[in-house]
Amino acid sequence: MNERFAYNEEGFLLLEHILSLVVVGVLSLALIALLQVVSAYRANQDVLTQHEVNTLGVRLQNEAQFATSISTAENQVLFHFKQSGDVVSFMMRNGRLVRQVNGSGGEIASYDVERLEVTLFGDQSARLQLRSRSGEMFNIYVSILRFDVNVGGVSNEE
Repeated sequence: MNERFAYNEEGFLLLEHILSLVVVGVLSLALIALLQVVSAYRANQDVLTQHEVNTLGVRLQNEAQFATSISTAENQVLFHFKQSGDVVSFMMRNGRLVRQVNGSGGEIASYDVERLEVTLFGDQSARLQLRSRSGEMFNIYVSILRFDVNVGGVSNEE
């Protein structure tokens, strides 16, 4: 019974196999947890929220603040700037509200918008009615801010 233990360098030990299974298991659990977080984030991204509409409303009002007039064409709202000659438009494209300047560009202003309806109140103010893909309706009111300055009986509009 004088047998010697032979160490075979060609194969793996049982301990190495167990260790590799533990590492693969931990990595699999981490990947499953990461996929759950990503899917939850993606689900939240597909919903138009009141906060996003409020932020969009502030952005639209900032555009209107310095415009000289507001008009509409084919369910888009146009802000006209007399000094620079620019026309900034907000329109629907592929379920998104897109901002363009002079008909070029395509900056996304909001996602998950199914329909945009614009109602003008003269050339100074407008109501934008957004319908989300989930069916919710949101109203945004924008108005041009005009200041009358009276100097010596003469009225100047800025």
